[in-house]
Amino acid sequence: MKHLGERTMRRSIRRFAAFPVVAALVLSAAGCAKVPGGEEAEGEKAAKVVKIEGTDQSKVVLLEEAAKRLGIETSAVGRLTGGNESVPYSAVIYDAEGHSWVFTTDGELSYVKAPITIDRIEGDLAILTAGPPVGTEVVSQGAEELFGVEDGIGEFE
Repeated sequence: MKHLGERTMRRSIRRFAAFPVVAALVLSAAGCAKVPGGEEAEGEKAAKVVKIEGTDQSKVVLLEEAAKRLGIETSAVGRLTGGNESVPYSAVIYDAEGHSWVFTTDGELSYVKAPITIDRIEGDLAILTAGPPVGTEVVSQGAEELFGVEDGIGEFE
């Protein structure tokens, strides 16, 4: 009987441990809903991916309400005293092949993924050997959501 109780206890612990993962998935899916208000009534999507003519790149364009809901924040690419450029580490995203990227601003509420090469991480900064020029605004909060929108994850409407 003791053995059965231990197995039940382990199963309960596993279920409890899985709860945060399930909650995170549900909450992230909730973030992909339509933006309330007039936009929904008109069928306008909160985000759209637009091909950039003459390139193989796309840009993500958000409605203002979507940008607010996602908590999009930007920071400028900086230059360190050694000459290297830096971005907040929170701005860095990685694709499935392990390449590193940041989203730069391409006008108001418009974002384009730009490749970067990281030399090292120091605290909350990514020190770059290649990337956007100093002063370029990069998304420091919300980059993961933009990456998901660009890749079609979550049907962001």
